[in-house]
Amino acid sequence: MTKYFKNIFIILLLFFPCNIFANQTATPTKNTLNKAPFDNAIATKKLLSVVENCAFKADTNHYVFKGCVDWHSSVHGYWALLWGAYVLNNKALANEVLQRLNPQDLAKELSFLKQQDKMGTTFEMPYGRAWFLQLAHDAESFYGTKSLRPLANYVYASLIDFAKHNGGSILSTNYDNASWYLYQTYQWAKYINDEKEQKEIKRIVLNRFNKKILWPKYSKINGFFDPKTMAALLLANVAPNSDVFKDLLKSYSSENLIPIFPPFKTAHCGGLNFSRAWGLISLYQVTKNPKFLNAYYSHVNLMLLTLPEWSADYRRYAHWVGQFGLFALRTKLVTDEHGYTQITNSQQPNINLHHEEREEHEGV
Repeated sequence: MTKYFKNIFIILLLFFPCNIFANQTATPTKNTLNKAPFDNAIATKKLLSVVENCAFKADTNHYVFKGCVDWHSSVHGYWALLWGAYVLNNKALANEVLQRLNPQDLAKELSFLKQQDKMGTTFEMPYGRAWFLQLAHDAESFYGTKSLRPLANYVYASLIDFAKHNGGSILSTNYDNASWYLYQTYQWAKYINDEKEQKEIKRIVLNRFNKKILWPKYSKINGFFDPKTMAALLLANVAPNSDVFKDLLKSYSSENLIPIFPPFKTAHCGGLNFSRAWGLISLYQVTKNPKFLNAYYSHVNLMLLTLPEWSADYRRYAHWVGQFGLFALRTKLVTDEHGYTQITNSQQPNINLHHEEREEHEGV
């Protein structure tokens, strides 16, 4: 019987040599990681196609942010669509999103948020609110709409208060990660020229990092944030010349910068490579050390290569991981005078809404 199965196996090898091991040869290894630059437009199209399949769904009963399973994923889903449309000069997509981000429905979202705060539910504090500031900035900067500003003002004030009460944790791998919301709050303060709160946030950041921190190993993380690289994202933008940032850099001298490989041990780990790329590229932008740039490419390329697999699971990955990927592409672009990463003039697509369209979206 053993000889019979052995003969069958040899016959299969002779007639189907490629198919038998197709999955094994397609799986990257530590020695075959792709560290080469990718085409930004092609990568954007791939990731945007995933986001488009979820952003316009009605998964919840919220007034505006009701797709992508939950409120915060819907927020960064709309952000991702606007960013992708901007990069690819897709005016039709941009207009569709902006029509949904109308003042009337956003006012309902604001009322809901205020109601939740009065009830003490801390709804989307701080994670989803931080994402909203990113959405508000890009909608306003790239498309000229002011419709998100009232909600952004409220969110910003709530995050400032949260920061002053030492909210969130630097070591969190999930929603209450302090580096993420402090980064977005600081960026918004710079954008609106709020120098007072900008200085206060920087003070809070330096104070919170002015101690010995035992960072968790990347391979042991079960969430969607690596605390160490989220700290890198924050400090590289808020205090790149500080001693705490220099200490963080020293800890990378022997750091393993290899991404995690699928299958992911938790659903949240599905976005970990992309979010780690945010911090890695920030480290490169400050230090110009090629190891951080190579690590950035290996993390993003691995996720682009495995996109057909993770994007097939809507509930676990597809409703949010694509957005993390697009933010990884965004963070690679140069930093503007407000601290936000922006497209340079030579890269900027020609996407300008007509004056009448802007007035319609802004409810003027």
